[in-house]
Amino acid sequence: MMQMIGWCICAYLKIIGGQSFGYAYIGFMTILLILQWQRDDYVPILYHFLNCHFRRIHERPPLDFFGTINARPLARDLFIKYVRCYKHEFLRDFFLSTGQLQDVAFLLLKESWEIEKNPMASKGTPLHGPRIKLIEKAQNLFAETKEHIFESKAAEEHAKLLRIQHELEVSTKQAIFIDSSISDTIRTCISTGNHRAAMKVRTEFKVPEKRWYWLKALALSTRGDWAALEKFSKEKRPPGGYKPFVEACIGADAKAEALKYIPKLTEPRERSEAYARIGMAKEAADAASQAKDSEFFGRLKLTLGQNAGATSIFDSLRDRLSFQGVY
Repeated sequence: MMQMIGWCICAYLKIIGGQSFGYAYIGFMTILLILQWQRDDYVPILYHFLNCHFRRIHERPPLDFFGTINARPLARDLFIKYVRCYKHEFLRDFFLSTGQLQDVAFLLLKESWEIEKNPMASKGTPLHGPRIKLIEKAQNLFAETKEHIFESKAAEEHAKLLRIQHELEVSTKQAIFIDSSISDTIRTCISTGNHRAAMKVRTEFKVPEKRWYWLKALALSTRGDWAALEKFSKEKRPPGGYKPFVEACIGADAKAEALKYIPKLTEPRERSEAYARIGMAKEAADAASQAKDSEFFGRLKLTLGQNAGATSIFDSLRDRLSFQGVY
């Protein structure tokens, strides 16, 4: 009898709402079968369940309904699965009524992600206002529980970064910042000549000095501003050495610029590899010999093996070093 009722409801749902209502039928039938042994309980649950479905646009379930299903794990879980598909407002109300603040926060983040998918959301539109507010609300809810300190901090940082990126897109009239990382935001600022904004982002997010040197060197090389790169390298001794400058120049295929910094590399291996990458076999071999590592020396020779002149240089140098007892 109960299954027949279910099939009738299923047919009715499909007629009035299309195939998507099949999900409602599945939820309805499952609750019906689970609660058929508790006849005094299932009637109000089913009533409100169907009310959620048929009037989901205008009406919300009362709090007593939430209390009823929350005491019954299976009914509760089915209700949650159902409203996830149809009405997030109901789910928010349910989580709030049961004190599950972190679940409300995750729902708010999901809503912000849905705004992100909007094609207009990456073009400096007012859509970012509501999106940022949703993330900030989620952050406040996460902050209510000690177990979600990480999520709270992450949401706070995300909202702050989005706000800065939105301001940058508005001021520059360029839709190139939203949803990029902190590092990419800094690089984009520098490569477009907006050094003040880059410093602001660095300060706001406490970017470590070593990473700052990497980001600025790479950004200046992308811009092709070699004079600014050289000036930057001379401000003070780079905290991580001159490797960022070497990598930036080689990455931009600027051999002459790379030669300004390769000799300043303190590690013989790094110098050797850098010289090899720009095709300077003799300098690479000389630096490799200073490393006093036969395995590295042999590996570098294989790397430059297609160059007959390089092979000759390595063989000659190996013979000389072997005679001296180095290898």
